[in-house]
Amino acid sequence: MGRFEIAIGKFDEPKEEKKRVFERVQSFGFENNLGRAERIRYFKLEDKEGARIGILFEEVNKMFTGTYVHFNKTYFLCKSREGNRMPCCDYGKRFYRIGCTIIIYPPTRDKILESDSEYEIKPWTFNRRVYEQLNVAHKAFPIDSHDLAIKCEMRQIFRNYEIMPCPSSVFFRSPTNVQRKIMSEAQPIMENMKNIIASDLSVQEIERLIKGNELVNPRSANDPPITFRR
Repeated sequence: MGRFEIAIGKFDEPKEEKKRVFERVQSFGFENNLGRAERIRYFKLEDKEGARIGILFEEVNKMFTGTYVHFNKTYFLCKSREGNRMPCCDYGKRFYRIGCTIIIYPPTRDKILESDSEYEIKPWTFNRRVYEQLNVAHKAFPIDSHDLAIKCEMRQIFRNYEIMPCPSSVFFRSPTNVQRKIMSEAQPIMENMKNIIASDLSVQEIERLIKGNELVNPRSANDPPITFRR
């Protein structure tokens, strides 16, 4: 199955974390620019909705993509580096945003057949709190080989997810040719994940965007990346 971009394998803390904090996108990100994030249909549940999903990844040690971003009408990459603070950080705190590619399965299906077209493949972006929930689920059933059951509860304007591991994977129960087909369909999203997480605006574009406005910060302020541990 496809793989995330943070780590599943050896779950050691990133080395030289202070220096890595200032990288625009961490080394596990993709570079291919296939378009703006605004054109992407993201995975999102409404209040009381639920879904069974699997995370698609190509390498077991690269499940998620993560980077520091700002938000003002849209998500955009933080331009600061170690020893070089950029104007984007003068308008508010940056925070860590994470993304992965998922497959949303049809209800009550234990495998996908070649003729099936009901499944969906979408990017899922989230903050550190959801990442920590995935960490808990991973300790129960490794999420590189098991699905996740997710339920959503809206609290004011925020989505709160209940994440439970499933005892099996619909993807791995499916025929090999179907797995290859799914991964081929997921490839453009996985390769474009850096741009899905946030737009790579120039300093001039950022200044125009935030001119005369206060920079808005979601609740997940300035969270560093974490790693799964078994």
